Amino acid sequence: MLWQCRLRLCFRFNLPLVAAATAYRLNWFYHAFMIALGTHYLPFIFLYGMPQFGVLATLLIGAGLTIGLYTQPVFSVGAWLTALLLRLFAFIGRVVALREIR
Repeated sequence: MLWQCRLRLCFRFNLPLVAAATAYRLNWFYHAFMIALGTHYLPFIFLYGMPQFGVLATLLIGAGLTIGLYTQPVFSVGAWLTALLLRLFAFIGRVVALREIR
């Protein structure tokens, strides 16, 4: 139970960094949130023993950095990409869980 509290705190400590990035450039909100969300998924690799979370975290962090630093600042691109990645990995996680049940 203690590890669950620590995980919740990890993500909350990232949110002030998102606020700071947004204060600097408003268009960086979703890109900074992608990075924070990616770091939130990193402990799940070891806690649940699912390396799929590592792939998801890598994609979120890498895409957040790439979109934020190297592309034209479009406000909602990061949000749409995050929604797409989370939906894709929800289906992947479901397939993995169903295989383990059989």
